[in-house]
Amino acid sequence: MTLVQVINMNNFNNKLDILETAIAKGKSNEQLNTLMENFSIPEQVTVQQLSRVYAILFPWFLKEQPDYYKDNAGHSLYWKAEKWFFQTLFDREYLHRKWIRESIEQSIKRGEIYETEEKIAKKHDYLPEIQCPFTATEAHEALLPYFNWTEKLFINNPYAYLTIAWDVLHKSQEPVKKAFLNWFKTLEKKQLVELHFDKIITQALDLYEFNDSASFITTITKKDFDQWILWLDHTNPVLRGVAAKCIGSVYTDSLDDDEFQGHKHIPITQMFNLLYQKQIEGKNVVGGFIDGHSTEVEGLTELDKNELLIAQKFDVKAWVLKTAIDSPETEPYIPCSQAFWFYVHEYLDYDPESVHKLMDGKRYWLAMMCATESLDYGSYEVMQPVLERLIKEAPQDIAKETQRQVNIYLKSDYKK
Repeated sequence: MTLVQVINMNNFNNKLDILETAIAKGKSNEQLNTLMENFSIPEQVTVQQLSRVYAILFPWFLKEQPDYYKDNAGHSLYWKAEKWFFQTLFDREYLHRKWIRESIEQSIKRGEIYETEEKIAKKHDYLPEIQCPFTATEAHEALLPYFNWTEKLFINNPYAYLTIAWDVLHKSQEPVKKAFLNWFKTLEKKQLVELHFDKIITQALDLYEFNDSASFITTITKKDFDQWILWLDHTNPVLRGVAAKCIGSVYTDSLDDDEFQGHKHIPITQMFNLLYQKQIEGKNVVGGFIDGHSTEVEGLTELDKNELLIAQKFDVKAWVLKTAIDSPETEPYIPCSQAFWFYVHEYLDYDPESVHKLMDGKRYWLAMMCATESLDYGSYEVMQPVLERLIKEAPQDIAKETQRQVNIYLKSDYKK
């Protein structure tokens, strides 16, 4: 261990001492939140130190999230604790570091001058890449409070494990991965996840990485495509989402003749009929398809420009509205792709006529998301009748949230 690492370790022990003393003395959430403002975990920690960190953090976020307005300090403490806990499991800057390393590699090949990864990370204030000090057995034991709490969430959210499962298998170090794989086996025995969940989520991850590879579009076969279509009905929502994303990728306008083109196997309008059917069945695959199709980060607007759809005189907006109104409104977050509602709320944020149609179809929550999406960017005037209708007509919780957002806008500098 270097002198710098020893100094960092001693400094970190002092930080933990201060936090533990404050907790023991019953300091308020406001005081604890202040102490956490400059909290950081060094890259190198011991088993004892990380165990102390968990003992501090767990009581702050392994509970129902505090109300932002009634307990702002507790709410802030909750998010700080969760942020640092997850950073000990996997690197939340994983993709940023991956892109930096790829950029450096290309710069070296071209003989160009480049900034080091460390310098770029420091410039952008990336969280430290914490090295796990645990063995797999130690990690599992240390994480038991988190596993037990997450299992309780399954009662109201059967998908509570999906995001963490995806992030851990995608980005974690081996001891953490093994601890989670052990937990997945426990969940299987309790019938809280499907049989062979670990294999299915790994399969989804492999497909996700294949979709992200440079060779994807030139190595797809008809057999691959047919398998993705079958997976739209799979019991696992992550595998469904990745399959939908892959399908969306083969319906873009930018494909060359030697690249796999989905419309040659299933015509594009027929595919949209299939997607509609799956969405109203609650399969939640439309968001994944749009994610795969949207090469320019334009979402549904890119579908409006799709030459195949234009040639068929396909009404994208009518299809979007019908799909949104006819499908279940509760759409779980799927970590490998984007949700359909997200694309809709960006697509209709300046379209009061369409948002009124959503309300006619009793999709008040989605209507609220559309109507409030761009208030700070000039949509208030065109959306004012929609907002007034939401406040008057929507269920109480949605009406209240709409009013809150309108009040914030009217008091903001954007209004001025």
